[in-house]
Amino acid sequence: MCPLRTLARVVKRSEGQTPRVVVIDPLGEVFDRVRGLALPLTLFRVLDPAPLMDSATLDFAIVAANARPDWDTLVAVATRWPTLVLTSAYERSDALAALQRGLVGYLDLALPPAVLARSVRGVLLGDEPGFTRQVIGTWLREARSQETVPTSTLARLTKRQREIVALIAEGHTDKEIASRLGIAMATAQKHVTGLLRRLDVPNRAAAVAAVMPRNVHGLRGGVADVHPLGTESEENLQRAS
Repeated sequence: MCPLRTLARVVKRSEGQTPRVVVIDPLGEVFDRVRGLALPLTLFRVLDPAPLMDSATLDFAIVAANARPDWDTLVAVATRWPTLVLTSAYERSDALAALQRGLVGYLDLALPPAVLARSVRGVLLGDEPGFTRQVIGTWLREARSQETVPTSTLARLTKRQREIVALIAEGHTDKEIASRLGIAMATAQKHVTGLLRRLDVPNRAAAVAAVMPRNVHGLRGGVADVHPLGTESEENLQRAS
């Protein structure tokens, strides 16, 4: 499966029901951090995910990583649930490997609490991939030579919709899209809604996934370094800390 399509998966749950999230954390430190973010989640902490692999009652997995990742375990968990890693040993190369293996995010626990809470919330809602723009940009550059999006996908979009999806891929909000295109924010929001309907996708991340990666140059003349949807760059996160 294309990793960006994996990023676009939405946590399935009934209306009004909070996501049921298992936190795989032998030490308990990540569980305490996630609980301290005060997000609307039902949290369960386990030491070993194996007994839960057949469970149909969980929506999402958060895995604590205090050292280099155990990829066999992470891939096994990620094939069962959308999986986010929170790590105290962040390396960009590991984040890229997580993206390539289909995880939905790989975040540094050293991020400021407000930034971490916003990023985790975005991943859980399916609106944002939990990777920095450098990681996604690297993956896209590698993937352009390997995958081709059907031309029929882009053919379904108007010129304006191609501009919109390229700006979404760069991480722009509706307000920023409106400013870049010289239109009202309400008009930009209508364009985004129309884009999602045209592509038959549930959210902005899924729209980007539907047209990436090789057709990036067919959108707006090229995107040199793609931002994750609403996730700050590593440089900005370091400044914020």
